[in-house]
Amino acid sequence: MVEAHGAHNQQEPAHVRAMSSAVFKRSLGRSGMGPEAFGQALVRTSLARLTMWTESDLEALLLGAERYGLDPLGREIFLIHGGDPLTDPAALVLGVDGWSRILNSHK
Repeated sequence: MVEAHGAHNQQEPAHVRAMSSAVFKRSLGRSGMGPEAFGQALVRTSLARLTMWTESDLEALLLGAERYGLDPLGREIFLIHGGDPLTDPAALVLGVDGWSRILNSHK
């Protein structure tokens, strides 16, 4: 089980709580991976730049990826902290590959 870094000291890690959300289930289905492998891959890719993150951060990442047709496991979209990770919300950032996908999807 991946230990997610959550800002809230709750009994379950953030990624475990997020597994019940609709966007996590949709993203998981598109990935073709199991829940544990998908969670671990997110931690190593799109969430790697964060020292801590919450269930809301994970949902924002997955919703952004879904909205723009990007792959959070392919480093096309990720989260960063713009300031203090305890007080400032994480921000969605598109990588070069994400911008390339968006640009190439338009005629």
